[in-house]
Amino acid sequence: MKSTMRRWMLVFTAVLTMIVVAGCGRVNLEDLTPEAARTEIAATTTALANAPTETPIDAPSDVVEAFANADVAGGGVLYNPWCSGCHDGGRAQPIKGQVFDPSEWIPKLRSESGAADPHTPTYTIMELNDKQMTDILAFIASGE
Repeated sequence: MKSTMRRWMLVFTAVLTMIVVAGCGRVNLEDLTPEAARTEIAATTTALANAPTETPIDAPSDVVEAFANADVAGGGVLYNPWCSGCHDGGRAQPIKGQVFDPSEWIPKLRSESGAADPHTPTYTIMELNDKQMTDILAFIASGE
């Protein structure tokens, strides 16, 4: 009986030790200091202040309507890999700040459109859909 009681105490102590070690391993005591809390609050405030806002675009009303549901920040993310290599890299004219009507330019950007004056290179709908192209054009118009 004493042996069984001793075993259970040993098991209980081992389990309790594992719980304490696992729990303490997840807490960084430096995160609990007032300085860390102030730093986290400052970082959150800075992130909120730098959050993307709606950018007014100076363009004809039909183009502004086309950009009404555009994601300017998302367009910026797409602009970097798809456009900046040429338009920010000196191989093609800079376009940021210019307004391009999506109804006119999306066909020029499509390889299968048969547009009289196609953009080089052209993009298939599988590469960039119309919404993504509108987002990119809105980003370009925003001048960001």
